Amino acid sequence: MRSAHDDVAAAAAGVLARCCATLEQQTQLASYDVVEVLQGLLMSPTPRNSEAALDVLAALSFHNSSLAKQIASCVDVLPRMMTLVQAKRVRSQLLAVECLTNLYREGAPVTKDDVMTHVFPAIVKLLEETGEIQENVPLVLARLVAGDEDLQKAACDVNCIAKLSTFLIAPQGVAPKLKENVLLCLAALASRREEGRMKIVEGKVLGEISEALGDTSPGVRAAACLVARSLSRSVKTIRTSLVDSGFAPGLMGLLRDKDIQVREEACATLCNIVLDFCPLKEALVECGIVRELVSLVHAVEDPLRLHSIWALKNLLYQSTLLVRDRVMSELTWSDLLCLLEDVNTDVREQALAVVRNLAVGKFTDIERVLRGGGDHLFRVLEGMFQHGTPDRCMIQALYVVCNIATGSELQKRRIIGSDLLPCVLKATAHHNPAIRVAAVWCVINLAWERDVGATERVERMRAMGFENALVNMRGDPDLDVRDRVRTALELFSKFV
Repeated sequence: MRSAHDDVAAAAAGVLARCCATLEQQTQLASYDVVEVLQGLLMSPTPRNSEAALDVLAALSFHNSSLAKQIASCVDVLPRMMTLVQAKRVRSQLLAVECLTNLYREGAPVTKDDVMTHVFPAIVKLLEETGEIQENVPLVLARLVAGDEDLQKAACDVNCIAKLSTFLIAPQGVAPKLKENVLLCLAALASRREEGRMKIVEGKVLGEISEALGDTSPGVRAAACLVARSLSRSVKTIRTSLVDSGFAPGLMGLLRDKDIQVREEACATLCNIVLDFCPLKEALVECGIVRELVSLVHAVEDPLRLHSIWALKNLLYQSTLLVRDRVMSELTWSDLLCLLEDVNTDVREQALAVVRNLAVGKFTDIERVLRGGGDHLFRVLEGMFQHGTPDRCMIQALYVVCNIATGSELQKRRIIGSDLLPCVLKATAHHNPAIRVAAVWCVINLAWERDVGATERVERMRAMGFENALVNMRGDPDLDVRDRVRTALELFSKFV
């Protein structure tokens, strides 16, 4: 790309911009000192040359923190980009905004003030543009505001959602890529703030988003799932709007989509929709969602296995007997026990949470768990306390024990007589306060004074050293732990 002729260098840069799709390609290009060459091209007064440099710099800095910081460290690069944000040519503006967005997102020295003062106003203005740049503007805005509540609020304040919504309701329709990018931007704008979700609902585009779930373009279908996922994080009124707009059957249908990304996004979205929304749970169960989700728990792809078992866990949260029976008749204890030993830690965690939710409620619910899981379940739970087990899995295992410990005398006796009790004792000294809290809850449930057999259970735990351990925990640095320890010691004091 080192050429005495700027037009040749610009053409070469245009080719290089298309060759930075992977981290390996970015690193290889950087090894040829391409950043320093692009720095010179960026300073050219000829728009074609500076745009070519921006195009490559944007590609090099995309999801690449190391190169983003290297680019930003070059002399005069950031001031030049800030200047080009205000250029006469809208292509120059967009490419400068894209570069600065990437640098900001990758931790280069572009401040929030720089973004609010220069980058954000420019990208908002570019939403009004038509022509060839129109397609990419929403995508750059989506990346800029992703995960940033301040920028999402600022975008809502200047009616970005209303502007984006006009593309979805345009009578003549829009190109698939533009529709995909608009949906991705709406998903980003609604990801953190309730205000953004409300504006999407108020914009009366839920029907169009729901229809996009059936679009011929897999990118559009996946992006529509992302919007639904953002909306499903909302209060029940908005989640009800999702149901009324026909999202549930559309998402269920996408669980069998030919495109793997679409299936993953649909499954992840259904996780949110079924959580703590009892009327919808039973309706979805009647529509066959359990069978669809169970068909994915043995998928080769980790995200599909994870989100399908996660969705089943959410279905079971505070569920009726009807829902529990339907889930376990399809899932079976054999498959659930296999998932408890899955190679993926996240899958194991969610499978444990399934058992935890199944063990909530009446003695009969706990008995179903004990019969279904049998000795295998206890061996799996004991294994969760071995060295190297992630804390989050150990926490879920403790709450399974905790829930079983709310059962009948015979059910409590299963714990007292197992190798789980020493595991619980060991957990009271764990470095993670969440694990210590869960362990003390197990003790409280086993020592509950009004339950039959409490005297024998307390004597057993006292002989094992539980009371001494609790005494040593009275000064625990965590307030929640101290409160639970106080309750446990009060229970022990009643059995002298």
